[in-house]
Amino acid sequence: GAMRDAFSLSVRDIADKLGISKSMVHRSLEILELPADLLNALKEGASESKVLLLAKITDPEIRAGYLKD
Repeated sequence: GAMRDAFSLSVRDIADKLGISKSMVHRSLEILELPADLLNALKEGASESKVLLLAKITDPEIRAGYLKD
């Protein structure tokens, strides 16, 4: 499928095609894989760096506590 083809590109290929840094591509891919609660937090204005840090916490209830801060 198209998704698999897209992901068969390396991060460098994607970065070159889009004219952005490899770290931005990595971050975008990480954001795509976030659970719904964290995606909602992003939509509501939580910072990307905070949300990506919280993504390392696997327990949604613990995450929820941090998101309230």
